[in-house]
Amino acid sequence: AAASFSGIVHTRLSSQVSQNYLGLLRSEGADPEALWGDPAKDAQTWADHNPYDLAANLQGTPVYLSVGDGQVGPLDPPGARPDSLEARLNAENVAFRERLAEFGVEATADFYGPGTHTWPYWERALHQAWPMLSAALAGG
Repeated sequence: AAASFSGIVHTRLSSQVSQNYLGLLRSEGADPEALWGDPAKDAQTWADHNPYDLAANLQGTPVYLSVGDGQVGPLDPPGARPDSLEARLNAENVAFRERLAEFGVEATADFYGPGTHTWPYWERALHQAWPMLSAALAGG
């Protein structure tokens, strides 16, 4: 089984998405091209590491996807602000779910609407995904 909680599942959704990931690496003090190179010049390397492009490999594997839309939700503290990262991840997950369906991959998608890129949402999703994950770990 495989599960993703607000996960990065399509690094090549658009050139802007790819550039955002390079910017994230740069902001952490890393050489952004040391990971997979330039997204345009090294497109095959990026594809070789992109869940969306590898979706066919998940045939026969139960998958659980969970993501919010970046709006302040019920598990956010008072005063929380909308979260553009979660909104971007939502778009990736929608595209990924559609790609999984193209290959007949069984995917449970919890696109729960309002919610930010924070632990309370991931914890809730883990509890919801646990029956599927534990069944897979038990071999059933």
